[in-house]
Amino acid sequence: MVSVGDGQVQTITWQRGSGNIVIVSHGEGFYTVYTHLEEIRVSQDDPVRQGQVIGTVGESGSINGPVLHFQIWKNTRNLDPEEWLG
Repeated sequence: MVSVGDGQVQTITWQRGSGNIVIVSHGEGFYTVYTHLEEIRVSQDDPVRQGQVIGTVGESGSINGPVLHFQIWKNTRNLDPEEWLG
């Protein structure tokens, strides 16, 4: 999985039901969230560039089979990724 934009790794964690999670801060209140990662290839506070590999899609969490759950947040509002990335 690659970062959709330049930013900084804000959080790396594991959560039941979501597995391995990476949250990237892109500034101005924008965050991207990547869950169910099999392998994480960045560290807390790392700068990341658009297109940089941050991890591999996997089966961590409660999902059967490789899957990525992707979210975009503006402050506390969850945005539609298709509208934002389209």
